Amino acid sequence: MPRYRDKHVIPVINDAIDRFASRGSAELVRELADEVPSRVMGSLFDLPWRGDALMANIFRWHRDIVACVGMKYTGEQLTRKAKAASDELNQVLLPRVLERRGNRGDDFISWFWSRAEEEYGEVGVEVVLAHTRELALGAGETTANAIANTIYLLLSEPAVRETVTKDQEGALSALVEETLRLDHSSGGSEMPIETCRWPAQ
Repeated sequence: MPRYRDKHVIPVINDAIDRFASRGSAELVRELADEVPSRVMGSLFDLPWRGDALMANIFRWHRDIVACVGMKYTGEQLTRKAKAASDELNQVLLPRVLERRGNRGDDFISWFWSRAEEEYGEVGVEVVLAHTRELALGAGETTANAIANTIYLLLSEPAVRETVTKDQEGALSALVEETLRLDHSSGGSEMPIETCRWPAQ
């Protein structure tokens, strides 16, 4: 996965940090944790992930769908919003799925097409679109919460921060795994950037 990290994850994280670094403080849940998952998926799907309007819309559409699923598809208003959101997502993703069927690139949708054909033979557009939608949805709120919790631990525990700063491979992986295991929630309070010494690039 290093090529995905270097091409799709690190540029998104750097872009998010660049947006608030000069201010000296940030609301890290909203400005970092919430921003990264949808923009990384946008990059992986070869969408214009730096477009704020598109990314905000995708975040909102996923939120409407999750709200409907969480209420077990009850409630006319929730169902109507979820269906509208689903239609909007299809309008964004379907053209890319169709394009990548015959014009493969270095993106996840191309990978879906290639792997599906290797594993199952001929597959239809609706199958690849469904998998694309499922991956994009699964990388939303859950991933944002995990990122927020990891940041909270990193900034609130000096010993953890020192260890991860010194060992950005094993210790960082252990931090992420422990954060997922603990499954605790973080708040949305503003924390000055200078409270954490970021590792040198």
